[in-house]
Amino acid sequence: MKSENSRTVQPLGAGFILFVASVLNSSAVTFTTDTLIRFDNTNYDGQDIVVTNCTLTIDGHHSFASIRLLMRGVLTHSFAESGLLTNSLNIGPDPFVLSAMNAAALLMGAVPSTVVVTDLTGSTQFVAGSDYAITSQSPYSLILVPGSRIPEGASVLVNYVVERPPVPTGLDLQIENDMEITPGGTINVYGRGYAGLSGPGAARELGGCRGDPARHFPRPCRKRGAPPA
Repeated sequence: MKSENSRTVQPLGAGFILFVASVLNSSAVTFTTDTLIRFDNTNYDGQDIVVTNCTLTIDGHHSFASIRLLMRGVLTHSFAESGLLTNSLNIGPDPFVLSAMNAAALLMGAVPSTVVVTDLTGSTQFVAGSDYAITSQSPYSLILVPGSRIPEGASVLVNYVVERPPVPTGLDLQIENDMEITPGGTINVYGRGYAGLSGPGAARELGGCRGDPARHFPRPCRKRGAPPA
């Protein structure tokens, strides 16, 4: 399949959004081993993508100049039972000035249990509750406590994790030029992104059995105690 004209393809399977338009010039990247391009990895955006003899997994929105799927080249996306991918960001080591009077704010979405505070060399790790405290409500902040080994107004390094809104599974791609699938190339979005019977359109429990006969669900609905069809 080769796309020559601008068009939009709406979701396929668990989700596939493809936008193709006319634009020029890019550099090419060829994938020959299985690779994951996360939703927060923009290193390949704007380039021509070639996939051969491997699986390229792409999560989140990305924009490429073109995509070519050659022999045994597979384009797919990650699986998540809920249909949503965890969106965590590692922060630090960032310098902070700590005080007993002025709290030092962490970024919105910071996870308190992940906070690690060290001296500027990274060799001494300070203890939450003994050297500093984390405020009890978001947005969280750091403040010195009595008896802390950290002097008032001293600089420290802080590492922590920020949880951002989850990212839907599925392929969400903007392709500026051609999308080409040669014989042996594959786009795989068949049911990925949701565990069995958990996504939208999943079979519902009907009278003690699974499936909807009107939808020709593979396992026919039958009464409790009745022999299999």
